[in-house]
Amino acid sequence: MHRTVAPLLLLLATGALAAEPEGDLKALQGVWVIENAKLGGRDHKDDLAGMKLTVTSEKYVIDFAENSDKGAVTLGEAQKPKQIDLTTRRTSCSKGARCRECTS
Repeated sequence: MHRTVAPLLLLLATGALAAEPEGDLKALQGVWVIENAKLGGRDHKDDLAGMKLTVTSEKYVIDFAENSDKGAVTLGEAQKPKQIDLTTRRTSCSKGARCRECTS
């Protein structure tokens, strides 16, 4: 009996972890690139050329040379307008934000 229960619990836990996102989070899945970028009325499209955001399940990866980042995505669907929160996995160190060890 115990031999059957352990694999079953492992299978159920794996299924719960691999659940497909729903709602707006499902709509965010995929690879996103910047088409336009303005800040303070200035065009910053060239400054951000090549930046790519990939959303997979509840995780994100930003590919942008040494400024790459990864972490968790959560949606604040109750807020108006809706909000996207990105929680980085990066930790700070003496090398600063450009530390490759912190972004891996």
